[in-house]
Amino acid sequence: MSMKYAYSLYGDRFTGAFDTAEEALAAAVAKANALPEPPSTVFVGRIIPPNLHAHGHARHVLRNMLDRVKAEYGEAADAFLRNLTKQQVKALDETLEAGILAWLRENRLMPDYFRVGGISEHPVPARPMAVAQPAAPEVHSEGTQELP
Repeated sequence: MSMKYAYSLYGDRFTGAFDTAEEALAAAVAKANALPEPPSTVFVGRIIPPNLHAHGHARHVLRNMLDRVKAEYGEAADAFLRNLTKQQVKALDETLEAGILAWLRENRLMPDYFRVGGISEHPVPARPMAVAQPAAPEVHSEGTQELP
């Protein structure tokens, strides 16, 4: 997964998923300048995806399987799943993790929250001042006129 970046106008809530920090900064400055009272600085940080803890379940699955098989078959199942190597358990862990993550993606259950690290603060360039247009001449006298 490639690194993504997000921005915040006030340093609290980050938004976006930009390919570069520069893209996130440009979006932050554009958003800030669209506000009636823009902040003087914006924040850019690297998105840290959440740890979904989809790994490390092999031993629990194996223990559960063994308990259920032994409950059904008794002593005849004593040798089932015995003497597994670390490599076999690790391979099952990797397979389970891949399956869990695929299931989350297929069912659109992947979270949309994240943490942000490597946060940097950037000044918002001042907006150009609008040049005042000359005002229309003012009327300084009052008069009356009869309408037809």
